[in-house]
Amino acid sequence: MRRFFWALFVLLDGLVLLAAATGYAAVHVDPRTFWWSELLAVALPAFAVALLVLTAVPVAMKRWGWVALHVVALVVLALRLVPFERLQQAGPAADDDLVVMTLNVPRFGPSAEQLAADVFDLLVAERPVFVGLQETVARHRTQPPYRPTIASYVSPAVDSLGYLLAIPPDWVTHQPVLIRPDAPGGLVVVQQLQRTLETGPEDRGASQYVRTRFRWQGREGVHYNVHLRYFGQEKPWEEDVRLLQPGTWLPFVRRYREAYRRRAAEVEEIVREIEAETLPVIVAGDFNATANNWGYHRLAEGRTDAFAVAGSGWGGTYRADFPVVRIDHVLVDPAWEVVEAHVPAVTFSDHRPLVVRLRWRDGG
Repeated sequence: MRRFFWALFVLLDGLVLLAAATGYAAVHVDPRTFWWSELLAVALPAFAVALLVLTAVPVAMKRWGWVALHVVALVVLALRLVPFERLQQAGPAADDDLVVMTLNVPRFGPSAEQLAADVFDLLVAERPVFVGLQETVARHRTQPPYRPTIASYVSPAVDSLGYLLAIPPDWVTHQPVLIRPDAPGGLVVVQQLQRTLETGPEDRGASQYVRTRFRWQGREGVHYNVHLRYFGQEKPWEEDVRLLQPGTWLPFVRRYREAYRRRAAEVEEIVREIEAETLPVIVAGDFNATANNWGYHRLAEGRTDAFAVAGSGWGGTYRADFPVVRIDHVLVDPAWEVVEAHVPAVTFSDHRPLVVRLRWRDGG
């Protein structure tokens, strides 16, 4: 009986180890070939917890070789998952730091009035200087008065808090940028462009970005407000998915496979654009990917993950009511020093915002 139990354990444990190894390697594996590794990468923290719990079995059965295998696996996972970089935090915050916020705000809420009040309170509390929003409609009026307008749940903050809706006259966008020009350092928008990387007329989940060239403390930089391809409105955990009924889960498999493959090509396009920049870059937004996914890894190459080095707490941004994963990020070039990063505990959106304090590394 003891031998049979051990055989079952080895089978289960081997599957967990294999899944963890595949998820760990996902950052180096192109999703256009092995898209399913991306799903395992999202679950990497769960695999680490599972291996930690499963270690009790070989310990109890005095299988020391298997224990050693678990220890090695857990150390390797810890080097990836534990933010040891936070030991290198910068000095205290200053009034003239560049406070950057990224937030995916839905077009729904308990009520339009309550959603507007919640967004207003968040901006009052955090006082970001540069705000990149996703899934928030903004446009210029085509009739008098000719001025930019934004979704009703953001407009009170724009009207009352001194924020400038920075979009060119001919734009309609779902990724507007708000700036506070009266902030110390004098933020000025120099130039903007937006791009949707759609692959066809019916492609509604394509990756998008808004590029903003700006001047801060007399020096220029570039901000990319990114929203990477998503998987559709329906979520597997919200549907009647049954393991023994392939018809309930195969459509999700096909959708995720296609999304990961298309997103990989789109990320490569964005990376090429960023690599051509000659000014210091900030890449921020909803990546729909964790730090263990390939798309994040490509965008983060040569950059600092602000939350990884200076964040506080777990930092999960999705879902807001139970933030298990961190899929909203701020990545910065070496010219920027990260002072602090945090995720306010708000639940009026399905994403939580990420707020980051930056300053020029050489003091400007």
